[in-house]
Amino acid sequence: MARKGEDEAESVKRKTNPKTSKCFSSDIPKPECTEKNCKNLKCCEGYKCQLNKNGKPKCKKLKKTYQLLKEIDIDNENTMSMSNTGNTILSHNDGAGKIMSCVFEDDRVEASSTAIESCGFYPGWTNTVSGDGEVVVLADFGNSVKTYRRGTKKFDQKWYQFGQDIQSDKHNFGTSVASSKNGDILVVGADECCQSDDPELGYVQRYEFQYDSENKDYLGEWQAVGEGIIGEYTDDEIGRLAIGISADGNRIAVGGGTNGFVSVYDWDEGVKAWNKIQRLSFDCKGWADCVCDLTCIQCEVESDPNFGEDHLWLSPDGNILAIGEADYHPDRIPSNYTYTSKGAIHFYEWEGGQFVKSVESVVGQYEYSYIGYSFDLTEDGKTLVVVTSCDVQIMEKDETRNQYVTIQTIVADIDGYTKAVTISDDGNSVAIMDVYGSSTLQLYTTPMLSPIPSLAPSIFGDEENCRNVISNVLKSMWN
Repeated sequence: MARKGEDEAESVKRKTNPKTSKCFSSDIPKPECTEKNCKNLKCCEGYKCQLNKNGKPKCKKLKKTYQLLKEIDIDNENTMSMSNTGNTILSHNDGAGKIMSCVFEDDRVEASSTAIESCGFYPGWTNTVSGDGEVVVLADFGNSVKTYRRGTKKFDQKWYQFGQDIQSDKHNFGTSVASSKNGDILVVGADECCQSDDPELGYVQRYEFQYDSENKDYLGEWQAVGEGIIGEYTDDEIGRLAIGISADGNRIAVGGGTNGFVSVYDWDEGVKAWNKIQRLSFDCKGWADCVCDLTCIQCEVESDPNFGEDHLWLSPDGNILAIGEADYHPDRIPSNYTYTSKGAIHFYEWEGGQFVKSVESVVGQYEYSYIGYSFDLTEDGKTLVVVTSCDVQIMEKDETRNQYVTIQTIVADIDGYTKAVTISDDGNSVAIMDVYGSSTLQLYTTPMLSPIPSLAPSIFGDEENCRNVISNVLKSMWN
């Protein structure tokens, strides 16, 4: 029945999901997902109708839980990356790369794997997947980087090399790579470059793919654009491993080696150059005589700070930054901090033209937790997955307390240890890589929010088949 004042045509146009009360109409706003009265047992997705202490029905938010969907055997892969949607996962070891597509679909495991091998090319240090999952990038830590793109034609199931091998005479070229969302912009690091008297300044270069035609197929080449970024101080080793890039490729955050820093740069398209906007550093407590004025030069102490050395995360819009510091300890001193490392992840948000500390840092609960060497966040920064020395923590941001709170703990396989973890932008898909034991890739999903397969061509079937899959999913939701 149409509402009072609503004509019959609008009544037909307005369709309501009986389970979630979402209104699919451009004219009618969707209901807020809050604790509203849930007459007729209708609540927003992710909420359940329950009686409060006064006996009145309210929509209560369900606790998000992740369940193991499947395990995939891997061959001691060293590195893993996943697209924003979770539809493409790339892993590789010292001999070959492996592209896995549609891995979160129940019946598609074995056929999903595409191997990448090339004579003289041994990917084994770092890799990345573009946000849309259509481009993968592998570095062999031997001054060479390869890129591959998924077939663009309707029935094309293969991956093709995308452009020429990117090579450089910079020492250790390929120690870090990052890609824009569409895969047309790359940044590549070389941590032991660049000057003979300061061989470990580090170096980062921007590359753009120049297409031969407007069709944007595979024809074209990678071109270095602008001058490369060179580290500011001896032992910066900028571009060593930790690097992040915004979806549009116009902001990067890059860490280094021994100096405990992360620098942020914005791209100036007019002059084709990177402009440094900020250099963030670690808390110098425990390092005697260290200059703590956002330069933080590593001093002659027993070891070096780990801030920004292993891992960082930059949100797609470039406004949220998370930095790992695996050797962090609140009571560290130079003589003993190395064997009491709890680890930490520090969070910053863009405000007033700079990154400022935002959410309370996540610190490991136990000695040897080493939090910070592998973690990932959803696009909005509200869900965090963290690898510790013995498990994986899934955390959600508590806006009231301004901190991340653990909602689930996944214990790693006792035969090995967890090497890497990643989460999709929407928070519905999590991939965990365990190595040196069982050597498995574990895939977790949220049952109440199962991801819908991408319509992009894959190695499993054509677009029509994908549409049939989606149709079945939608039917099951409405029945």
